[in-house]
Amino acid sequence: MSQPRVSVIVVSHGRPDLLCRAALSVFHQNHRPVELIIVADHLGLAAISTLPFVSRIKRVLFENENISAARNIGIDHAAAEYIAFLDDDAVAEPMWLSLMLKEMCQHPWAALTGTVLGRNGISVQWGDVGFDDLGRDQPKSDAGPRKLHGTNMLFRADILRQIGGFDEAYRFLYDDTDLAMRLHHAGHETGYLDGGLIHHGFAQSVRRSARRAPKTLFEIGASYAGFLRRYAPPASMDAALLDFEYTQKRRIERFVLSGDLSPFRIAPLLAELRSGFEQGRMRPLMLRQSFDQAPPFQPLRDDDPQPPVILHGPWRDRHRLRIQAAQHAAAGENTSLFLFHPTAVPHWVRFHRQGYWEQVGGLYGPSRRDQKRVVLWRFAGRVQAETARVASARGLP
Repeated sequence: MSQPRVSVIVVSHGRPDLLCRAALSVFHQNHRPVELIIVADHLGLAAISTLPFVSRIKRVLFENENISAARNIGIDHAAAEYIAFLDDDAVAEPMWLSLMLKEMCQHPWAALTGTVLGRNGISVQWGDVGFDDLGRDQPKSDAGPRKLHGTNMLFRADILRQIGGFDEAYRFLYDDTDLAMRLHHAGHETGYLDGGLIHHGFAQSVRRSARRAPKTLFEIGASYAGFLRRYAPPASMDAALLDFEYTQKRRIERFVLSGDLSPFRIAPLLAELRSGFEQGRMRPLMLRQSFDQAPPFQPLRDDDPQPPVILHGPWRDRHRLRIQAAQHAAAGENTSLFLFHPTAVPHWVRFHRQGYWEQVGGLYGPSRRDQKRVVLWRFAGRVQAETARVASARGLP
């Protein structure tokens, strides 16, 4: 039986280096067949031109800072029966598509979302949550809508097009939440897969600093007000906007206290937020009525998946082992490197620009943050334990 085809869409603006890393994580997916569609500004397209598989990527130039419009353009170019989305500041574990598609094929869901890990590559950033008609996160209930994490979403392509794709009035935020609400109102079910893992970094952008301090709140305000106008009871809208402004003010103050934001930025940012509210009250729905006929499916790889490669060693051998890992990755192999030093330092995981996964930490330190801070391990036992911890996500034996 042939494997289901999937189109992966990555949109990018102002993050050329991270875009290359995200593209590499798609290239190293275990699943075949997959096509990669990148909708990016000229800097992003120039950066991915250095990738050895660039000729197999569907590339679209798009300079506007509108994530929904960029995603819809990606849908125009998607030829597969399933469409997945990955952010440019995120990377996908090698088994992401294999596990997500297997789950999707076993259920009549319109969409599937999965776990998103934070910057250390281990702690959960977003899990399975629902939301209410004020756009607030809630525990997932059987009757309520499920939140779709924008950097980890898989859709049935026909349903995604039927529902109008992404509302282009949401230029930055609530685009995925609005889509989840429309699916819910249309009677479509969505699923969640704990094992479908994405690592997300919250990278610097035109709207936030590297430490997530906001540079502007206008589009955040516009998107939230637009969401309320569509779904909230009219009598609750003003109170919800006041609560949202209070939450944003507290967030700004925390960045001021940490030294990441000047106190002189508080008033201008809140003024931008209120201006965004007014824009969002007026901004009309911008749903696609139709999508273009996609170009033929362009497989990213023609080879069969190879057995995964596992490398490990002490910290002192890191240079030699990293060279080996990069060589295996360059050959298209799914490569994991474990480096431990004789400390109790907590572990972290990252996907290298060279295309391999690396886990670094103390031999006696915790990997999961719910573990004891110090455990006496033998080296071989620690390698075995950490390999088992990531086995399903990496396709390890």
